[in-house]
Amino acid sequence: MRASSLIQHTATSIASTLFITGGAFFGLSVYGTVTKRDLGAWRSFLFIGLIGLILASIVNIFLRSNAVCDAT
Repeated sequence: MRASSLIQHTATSIASTLFITGGAFFGLSVYGTVTKRDLGAWRSFLFIGLIGLILASIVNIFLRSNAVCDAT
């Protein structure tokens, strides 16, 4: 059984990931709110990207790629 991700990583790496993700979310939220462009055309492109990320994650569960996860 693998230990929790919070135990395997340092507090600094967890905090930096939190701030980077929060900053990206904030920036994209401001862009989506302020822009006058219709972002509906991006829907299908982004949905296919999401499906691709989910499938890649599922495949990585079985293949355990060193590029994605730590091989400890």
